[in-house]
Formats: sequence, structure tokens, C-alpha cells
Amino acid sequence: MHTVGFGREKFARDIEVGALEMPQRALADSRLAAQVTLRQTGFTGTKARVALREGSKTLAAREITFRAEGVPQTETLAFNAGIAGAKTIEVAVEPLAGEENAKNNRQTRVLNVENGK
Repeated sequence: MHTVGFGREKFARDIEVGALEMPQRALADSRLAAQVTLRQTGFTGTKARVALREGSKTLAAREITFRAEGVPQTETLAFNAGIAGAKTIEVAVEPLAGEENAKNNRQTRVLNVENGK
């Protein structure tokens, strides 16, 4: 048995959140930074909105301009850890018109916020 691929190897117009790097633990009300690595094809020079959310609450957001196609682009979003507890943090890039695969526009991480000094 042999595997035979068919179709395109990559999308002509796509944005992908490749990585979300942030601390796994933090103290309550501390200021944190999340580094988001993006890749895109077909959107060089286009503006998009990147948002960091906990559920429906937006923790940080900013407008970015996509640089060179196919090259990883890292953006930093600063946010407040908030009150103690486990939190699911999601980063998402809003889909753009003509984007062929919007399913890879987001990633999530868990943040454990602790009380203490």
C-alpha cells in the first residue's frame, strides 16, 4: 500500500497562528506578555486585528500589518493576569476576506494565577 497525496500543499491566502508563548503561572494582578508567532501567505501589507481573550473578555488587542510572506512574524501583547484561578487564554486573528482556512487562526493556553507575594 502506498500513500498518494493530492491537492495543493499550501493555501494561496491563509493566516496561521503558529505559536503562543506566555507564562504558565503568574501572581494575581501581575502584568504579563504573550508572544504570538504568525505566518501568512497572500496578505503581505494587509492589516489584521490580533486579540487575546479569556472567554468573552478581551485582555489585549492590537492591529498589526503583515510583513513578508511565509516568514514567521512575532507580535507581543501585554495583559493583566487578573484574580487568582485557572484561566484559559486564547489568541485569535480575525479572519480576512478571501482567507481559505480560518480554523488555524487561534491557539489556547492555560494560565494558573495564584495569590501570594
